[in-house]
Amino acid sequence: MQVQRQSTGQRLQLDPTSTVGAGGEARIYTIPQEPNLVAKVYHRPAPTHARKLAAMVTNAPDDPMAAHGHISIAWPLELLLTTDGQRRVVGFLMRRVSGMRSIMEYYNPRTRRQRCPLFSYRYLHRTGHNLAAAVRALHARGYVIGDVNASNILVTDTALVTLVDTDSFQVREPHNGMVYRCPVGRPEFTAPELQGRNFADLNRTPEHDLFGLAVLIFQLLMEGTHPFAGLFQDPGDPPPYEARIASGHFPYSRYHPGPYSPMPSAPPFDLLHPALKALFTTCFEDGHGNPHARPEAHVWQKALREAEQTLMSCTANDQHLYCNHCLSCPWCERTERLGGRDPFPSRQAVQRRHHLQAASSAHPPPLPSAQTPRATLSSSPQRPSVPPIQAMPTVRPPRPTPPASLSPPRPSRMWAVLTGAFWGAISGALVRMLLQGVLSPALASQAVPDVLWALVWGSRWSAMWGTVWGVVWGACRRPAAPMASGGPALFDRILSGAILGSVLGIGASILVGMTPVGMRNTPAGAVLEVLLNVDWSATLPALRQALRASLTGMQEHAIPGAIVGVLLGLVWGACRR
Repeated sequence: MQVQRQSTGQRLQLDPTSTVGAGGEARIYTIPQEPNLVAKVYHRPAPTHARKLAAMVTNAPDDPMAAHGHISIAWPLELLLTTDGQRRVVGFLMRRVSGMRSIMEYYNPRTRRQRCPLFSYRYLHRTGHNLAAAVRALHARGYVIGDVNASNILVTDTALVTLVDTDSFQVREPHNGMVYRCPVGRPEFTAPELQGRNFADLNRTPEHDLFGLAVLIFQLLMEGTHPFAGLFQDPGDPPPYEARIASGHFPYSRYHPGPYSPMPSAPPFDLLHPALKALFTTCFEDGHGNPHARPEAHVWQKALREAEQTLMSCTANDQHLYCNHCLSCPWCERTERLGGRDPFPSRQAVQRRHHLQAASSAHPPPLPSAQTPRATLSSSPQRPSVPPIQAMPTVRPPRPTPPASLSPPRPSRMWAVLTGAFWGAISGALVRMLLQGVLSPALASQAVPDVLWALVWGSRWSAMWGTVWGVVWGACRRPAAPMASGGPALFDRILSGAILGSVLGIGASILVGMTPVGMRNTPAGAVLEVLLNVDWSATLPALRQALRASLTGMQEHAIPGAIVGVLLGLVWGACRR
């Protein structure tokens, strides 16, 4: 087969044996002259194809990952024409994508464990973020996906997303408002107001896409569980997805879950970041009656980015990442409940191929299948898609890690604060006593009881500030974002802790001198005396006195306080994982 490019007239020879994929509407061919491009040629090209493709080529959306060398939207680049003189549009050129798999293979725990076992929960958040970015770019140009479903979304092993089958999107011509509709859709991704309707007879809106986007993000973060999958509590057969969606029976609803309870095989809804839980509730409850209430793509981006920043790693398995509002690792609990089948196996388990072993439990709870969570839930036949080359990414050799073992739940934050206060007071007092003993030669000539009393009494402020920084350390011990456990990252944390501690120690130690007894000998006391006496002629002497007091305070309080702050900062930096 021979076609020609519209822009240059260059003729391209397409080999029928060199195809990337084929579907009911078209076939995709490789191009020997252009290895970075592929040609999609329709089996039965129609004039509507030509008009729609022309509108798409002249009004391409901004690709959010173009600056990083990745194609987020496989958009038509140029029209392909016949070579018989009639110059009929028969297809188009688009960029070739490779090394990607369906998003379904990542959010389904079974296929993810088999094909990309080190794809972590952080990457699932990042995948949702990148998907929302691509949808946002399309909506910004007035396009609507229409048929939102997992088969049209490809993902790399580094969480990069590409939307394919873009010529099926709903397109509106900018100059005359002509709409080329998307006539198909999957009911499990279709908004409630569109259930049971003929897609070929209606114009879709971005709010319809936002429902499908929320479903996909839910499946990414909930181990493939559909948001409307649940155990049917009433007699009879469970209704299909379209009936549940149309009725608004969200099993995780706070007020109207309907005759359903959450799937036993699903992770707990509470493991999600609170902001994401609120968005899902808004979309599936408030958005049921008001489509405009559904969160937009940029709102999902912000929430997913915020949730990713709060992920922390489990002490038993660094591949177990969970939001820091959880009191214990939900993935350790889930692994135990599934008879040892770890949804995020450790690097050591992957290296030894233990992650492919069967679960030890004779009857583990069933996980959702790659198509639907329950076999009793029906769905419409899947529209044939034209996927690009399915290249299997290479998994890098895992780094050796200590053997994973179940760890007890973390102590509460209150306990961390109390223990931090206790050890902060002890360390502050001991460090101050040590400094006073070394830096005060006059103590050597005194009796032992007097020396001990001087050391203890002199360390009272350091004990107090040690308590304060101990409380801060205890409160901050559970970090907002996971950090590496060693190497340069540990050194950076210790160094930053030392700098912060020294600065705070200087400020706090100077404030120690601002007591009622010594108020007149401090800068604040001098300024206060001037203001109270309204003796403006005393301003200059008072300022000189304030300067002398500041230098004295720096010598007597700030330098030891800085040392104490440095030591406490070192401890804080080293201990915040």
